[in-house]
Amino acid sequence: MTSQPTISPAALDYMTALDNKLSNRFIELDPKGYFLIYLNREEGLICAAHYSNDINEQGLAVDSETGEPIPCKGPVKRTPTKIYTGHTAKELGIKLTEEANPCQM
Repeated sequence: MTSQPTISPAALDYMTALDNKLSNRFIELDPKGYFLIYLNREEGLICAAHYSNDINEQGLAVDSETGEPIPCKGPVKRTPTKIYTGHTAKELGIKLTEEANPCQM
């Protein structure tokens, strides 16, 4: 079992401020969908989950089944269309850009 790295309070404050700043920027929604990137530490994998992105006339992301807008905050249960994994960023990048058919990007 590996130990988690220790993060200084100053580094944590910086990362929190940066995350808050980036979370408040305008994002143009892509009708091809979007990726959520995360680490699976137990398996030693970098994961990229692809989600579909239905957009209504107002430019809001909506649930494909109900047509209701997807909230920006709070819990949302969505199923990815595909999950790509790799042991390194390069391996994951190749799977996304060279092996995926059709390419999700």
